[in-house]
Amino acid sequence: MAALGRWRAPVLVVAGVLSVLTGGSGMSPNPPDPVPPAPIESLPKAFTAVSAQPPMRPAQPQPLYVPPPPSVEPLPPIPLSIGIPVAPPVTPTVPSVAPSATLYFPSAPGASSAGEHKLPALPFPPPADVSLPSPTKPTAPQPPAEPEITEPVATVHRFTGTYLGGNDRRHIVYAETGDGRAEVQSRPSARSIPKADADDKDDVTRIAIPTGKVARHDRFAFVTAARELIAIDSNGDIEWRFTLPGKPDNGERLLDVAGFHDGQVFVVSQQVIHDKGNTLGQLYALKTDTGSLVSLTTIKARFDPDARLILDRPNGALFAFSRARIVAHALPPSQADHTCEVPTLPIAHASVTNATVCTMTPTGLIIIHFQPIHSNVLHARPSTQIGGVAGTAPAAIRSNYSQSGARIYAPVKSAVSHFVLAAFDEHHATPAWQVRVPKAITAAPVLYGSCVYFVAGNVLYRVNADTGAVCWKHTIPLAPSETLTDLAFTRGEIRASGPGVLVRVTDRPEPAAAFPSAAANPASRMGVPHPPDPSP
Repeated sequence: MAALGRWRAPVLVVAGVLSVLTGGSGMSPNPPDPVPPAPIESLPKAFTAVSAQPPMRPAQPQPLYVPPPPSVEPLPPIPLSIGIPVAPPVTPTVPSVAPSATLYFPSAPGASSAGEHKLPALPFPPPADVSLPSPTKPTAPQPPAEPEITEPVATVHRFTGTYLGGNDRRHIVYAETGDGRAEVQSRPSARSIPKADADDKDDVTRIAIPTGKVARHDRFAFVTAARELIAIDSNGDIEWRFTLPGKPDNGERLLDVAGFHDGQVFVVSQQVIHDKGNTLGQLYALKTDTGSLVSLTTIKARFDPDARLILDRPNGALFAFSRARIVAHALPPSQADHTCEVPTLPIAHASVTNATVCTMTPTGLIIIHFQPIHSNVLHARPSTQIGGVAGTAPAAIRSNYSQSGARIYAPVKSAVSHFVLAAFDEHHATPAWQVRVPKAITAAPVLYGSCVYFVAGNVLYRVNADTGAVCWKHTIPLAPSETLTDLAFTRGEIRASGPGVLVRVTDRPEPAAAFPSAAANPASRMGVPHPPDPSP
C-alpha cells in the first residue's frame, strides 16, 4: 500500500494529460457548478448602451499591408518662354571675387549644369556706402538753363500818321486832317478785338491841334506850331502849352525844337523886324514837365528856312544845317559865328555829339570837330573826309570812345553798291569794322550799352559796338510800301517807326546766371552774341 501511495500522484497527472489528448475518452471529470445569471443592472454600461440601441454593422477589417503607389515619371523641363521653374533651395558658395552679374536656374531637380538655362544678365546694385559724408556747405539750387535766344519778339501796329511815343498801354500818333489842322491820337498798344456792335466807338482818343513839326523825348511828345509849343504826355493828354510872348503879328515864329538837356527843352524862334530890316533868333529854355520859362538867349543871325537846328549842349553851340553849309552859333552868343561850307548834303543826315559833327554827303562822309576858343568863339579843327561812300541815314556818334577820340557808326552805300554799317574812328578814314546788309539802312542807328541797333529794309539788327559781331537779326513783317525811318530805345524795347507803322521789338528774359551784373551792362538783357552775319 505504501508503494501504491508513492506512485499515485504521477499516475494521476499522466491520466489527465491523456484525457485531454483523447477528447474526453476515458474518465470524464466532474462538471463545473452552474453559474447563476447576473442581473442586468450589474452589467457594464457599455454593454447596456449597445443592447439599448439597434444593432450596428460591424466595421470592415483594415488590411495590415498597404502597397506603395506606382512610380511616376518626372515631367519634362518647362521652356523659358512659358515660365521659370522653381528650383530647390541651393546653398550658394561665396566666391573670392565679386559675383558675376549672371543668374543660372536648373531646368528640373537634379539637372546637370549642361541642362541649365542661362537667363539675361541682371545688374547688381553697387554696394551701399556706409561711410559718413564729410560736411559740406549747402549750395543754392540753380535755375534750369533756358534755350539760347536767337530771335526777339516783335509787335506791329498800323495807323494813319506819325508815331510820337507812348507807354506800355498806349501809343501817341500825330495825324494831319487838312486845312492847317491836325490831331493827336492816343491808341491802345494791345491788339484790337473785333467789335461785337459795328456802331460801338473805337478806343482812340483824339485831340485837335494846329499843324507843326513833331519831336519826342522821354515821356513827352512835342508839336511846334507857328506860335505855340504843345507838350503831350504818354496818355495822349495835353500836359502844357507855351505861347510866344507879344502880339500875334509881331513877326516872331517858332521854328523847331533844337534839343533836350538837364530836364529842359530848347525851342528856337526867328523874328523879322520889318521897320528895321533885322532878323533875330531866340533860344527858349523851358522846363520839360511844366513848360515854365527858364532862360532866353538872343542870337543875332538869320536861319535858313529849311535849316535843321541841333543844340549840342547849353554852353556849347547851336548848329544850323542847311543845304550847302553848317553854321555853329556859340553859346553864350559871340561876335562871330563859325561857318563851314560843305558840299550839298541831305540835311537829315547830320549828327552832333560833344562838338563832333558828322555829315553825310552824296560823295562821302565828313567829320568836323568844333572846339571853343576864348570861351565863346567856336573854331573847327581839321576834319576827316572819307570818300567813295554815300550816306543813307544819319550816323550815331559815341564820344570819348577811346584815347584817340570818338567812334562814328555810319550807314553808307559803298562805291560798288554795297549797303554797309561802318564803324570809323575819329582820326581814321578806314573803318574799324563793317557789316554788309542786303538793303539800305533807312534810320539812324541807336547806341545802347555795348551794342548798336539798326534797321535795313525790313530786318532789325543788333551788333556788338566794339567788334561788329551780329548778336541777332529779326525779320519784320512789313508791307512793300512801308519804310522804317526812325529808331529809338524806350523802356527796355526797340521801337522802329515810319509813316503809318510802329514796330515794338523786345527780347525774352535772360537767365540770371548768364549775366550776373545787368546794371554794369544795360544791354545784357537783350540777348547773347552770335557769330557774324553771313548775309551778303
